[in-house]
Amino acid sequence: MSAAAYSKDPKMCLQKMNATKDFEIKDIIKHDCEDLPLFTHEKCFAYTAVSHTHRVITLAFRGSTAVSQIVDEMISVLTFHKVPFPIGGKVQRYFADAHKKLYNDVNASVTTLVKMYPEYNIVVTGHSLGGALATLAASTFAYQHVIPLRNMSIYTFGQPRVGDKNFAFNYDRLINNSWRVVHNRDIVSHLPTCRLFTGCSTPDNGPYHHRTEIFYPNDTMKKNSFYKECRGDDSYNCSDGMIQKKPCTVDIVDCIEYHKYYFNLRVGTLCQHVLTKK
Repeated sequence: MSAAAYSKDPKMCLQKMNATKDFEIKDIIKHDCEDLPLFTHEKCFAYTAVSHTHRVITLAFRGSTAVSQIVDEMISVLTFHKVPFPIGGKVQRYFADAHKKLYNDVNASVTTLVKMYPEYNIVVTGHSLGGALATLAASTFAYQHVIPLRNMSIYTFGQPRVGDKNFAFNYDRLINNSWRVVHNRDIVSHLPTCRLFTGCSTPDNGPYHHRTEIFYPNDTMKKNSFYKECRGDDSYNCSDGMIQKKPCTVDIVDCIEYHKYYFNLRVGTLCQHVLTKK
């Protein structure tokens, strides 16, 4: 579902994938989200879908689609201060701005579907930037009591740090069913850095992850691969400890590859492969 968000035709992509072909696309939501007028790139993007077989409503957000967008995000993080977020704490301005531009339409689509199918579970998901936007959307749903929390779960993949420690702790208080999946030393999962040399163990209010981390430490990540669950936020026992022991320096290309591949699928280009496969 996260991979389909990268497609210009998520409906066709889902139909081609055996595991998800019974999902029906309901709404496609997109908006310009660049922070700096110097760059232009693909719009920020989300879609909602329903599966009556699985009795689930899905909200999936697209990740970054171009180097220019990643540069835009990085410059924004380095240039602008974090901004307050309604649940408490502060978040990166780029993520907050993109969230605001998408949220009204996202909220309208999800609340309509919940009214139509009140007993269905709601899954919010996204990879990379999409994971950050999924986090902000889910926390806003919870804060505004938009949907029943007992039915909502969040799965993100290779998600960057969305906000500060206060935001992470407030998110944890609001939402229980949240899983943040990290593959090995996925570099994006450790940006922005807590502290350059001491990791996230020092007690300040810098960039910080919410819980719960599902950490796949092996180079190759498959469906049945070994993983660790860390209930702490930025836990030294999971990916933060690994990146401190072996920083992404001379093998930074490997760290980028870990970000691209989840469950042995290249998330950002999976649909391109599926749609061109005979």
